[in-house]
Amino acid sequence: YLHEVGSVFHFSRHSFLRDFVFPSPQFVMDLLKTLYRHDMQSLTLTTVDEPKKQPQDAVPHHMTDAKFERLKRELTENGTVSVEFLRLVWSHFGVERQHYELLLTLLFKFDLAYPKCKNADTHRQM
Repeated sequence: YLHEVGSVFHFSRHSFLRDFVFPSPQFVMDLLKTLYRHDMQSLTLTTVDEPKKQPQDAVPHHMTDAKFERLKRELTENGTVSVEFLRLVWSHFGVERQHYELLLTLLFKFDLAYPKCKNADTHRQM
């Protein structure tokens, strides 16, 4: 019932997502808005690197401004986003390491992203 009225997200028919309840649909939407935004070009590493909270299990990053700009350009020009870029952008929300796969599954569930392999290496992109 709570899913139907929009109070929570729960996907009972999805094999992986059925084990999770998202108590704040707005939080999920805010995460998605970090990728689908009109002002992506103005996003800088400094604005992303000001986390609201940093959980103990947060994913640390060591990204240079140049690499951030390259990954951002891949997203804005080619529509390709790396998992590394997602982790950095979502770190602002205090997303813990074990929840990234869950969030990627949500992107796939909503048909907002599709997995892509870059050549034959293991660098994951969407």
